[in-house]
Parts: sequence; structure tokens; C-alpha cells
Amino acid sequence: VAVSGALSSMESEFESLESRLQQSGDVSYSAVIEELEKLEAPVEYSWGVVNHLMGVKNSDELRAAHGEVQGEVVKTTTKLSQSEAVFKA
Repeated sequence: VAVSGALSSMESEFESLESRLQQSGDVSYSAVIEELEKLEAPVEYSWGVVNHLMGVKNSDELRAAHGEVQGEVVKTTTKLSQSEAVFKA
């Protein structure tokens, strides 16, 4: 649940960041990299906890929860890494 909420929040915040980058033209380190780090941090933390638990306290329930969210995590993080607006910045 925490990962899904963090993903939704990150995706909407990223759309706002892309719009700002395209409109303002501000390509400073703080406007691009620091903003990306801020919006990725909650997902990285919560997904890191899930992956840690997969290694130390694996269970059927945890594998099911991991499997439910993994595709969305990959899709969303790939979208961030392949953003044309970020690339051009």
C-alpha cells in the first residue's frame, strides 16, 4: 500500500516537473536533479524496505504483494528515466 501511494504521488509530481521544465527552461542542477531526487525518495525507500524483507523474511503474502506492485514500479521508474524533458534539460 505504501509503495502504491508513493508511486501515484511520484507520477503526478513528475508530470508537474516535466511541465515546469518544458515551460521555464530552467535546467539548473537544483531544478532538475534535486527535484528528481526529492520525488523519487519515497518510492526508493518503501520499495527498498519491501526488497529487504524479501531477503530476510520472505513469505507467500510478501511475494504476492511484491508481485502486485513490481510491474508498476518498473513502469513508473522507466518513465522517469526515459523522459524527454529531463533528457533535454
